[in-house]
Amino acid sequence: MSNFLLCLLSASSVHEAIQLAVSPGAYARASASARILTSREPSLVDELAREIRTVNPSIRVEMSSQDQVTSEYYTQALQKIEVYGDPSVHPQAEHYWGNVNSFGPRACYDEGKRVAEALCYAYREQHDVDIRIARIFNTYGPRMGASDGRVVSSFIASALAGEDLKITGDGTATRSFQFVTDCMQGLYSLMNSGYSKGPVNIGNDGEFTIERLAELVIDLVSRMTCQPRVSISHLPPLVDDPTIRRPDIALAREVLNWQPVVQLEEGLRRTIEWHINESRSD
Repeated sequence: MSNFLLCLLSASSVHEAIQLAVSPGAYARASASARILTSREPSLVDELAREIRTVNPSIRVEMSSQDQVTSEYYTQALQKIEVYGDPSVHPQAEHYWGNVNSFGPRACYDEGKRVAEALCYAYREQHDVDIRIARIFNTYGPRMGASDGRVVSSFIASALAGEDLKITGDGTATRSFQFVTDCMQGLYSLMNSGYSKGPVNIGNDGEFTIERLAELVIDLVSRMTCQPRVSISHLPPLVDDPTIRRPDIALAREVLNWQPVVQLEEGLRRTIEWHINESRSD
């Protein structure tokens, strides 16, 4: 697809905004905020409602538009890996059902992702809607806001400001980080594939502790800016925060002929460079 319409939508404006596009070939729905996991604002309860509000009208837009287009038309739901919760299976493949606490501080966030997949499945079965579901593992890169609540951007912002990097827990929890260009290539491959049997993991299968991520950021920022190295401090762990994360991307390799190519240190270097240039332009 060569033309894209990017909109920041409320539930009430989804249908009207999509009608602005001329014969869309696909609709990609992405709605999430990582800040609710650390914010004290009363926004956590909104996440589950957001999933229902945005997925429902999104798929209804597709159904109402199918008779207006001649090309293949489908919805792609861009899901985060919260569907896996705190996994008891490692690495996590698409057939794993997950391990989620439905009665805890992360519940609305995690279950919101799961209900979104359930809604997509229901629409596919009842209305024959062509669906693609991507389960996106931790993604980072240039243009990610310093205050958006994600660990990579938070660490970079702190290191550039000369502040200690704060880790919740003892730092042994693991994550798998993929650079944004790899993620977008994976999503594009999925959107243009014929695979609609179920979710597909889109992620980098390299696995790093949060402590190691912090050390890499500290080292790169110090070398790139000639600033003194900052330190690491630890905060109490978050309730139900996953202890391990690593995608099994065998399915993506097989059906999409896709795999990530940007390794963590190189991706961090590009991201830090962008943040440095942004601070100089202010």
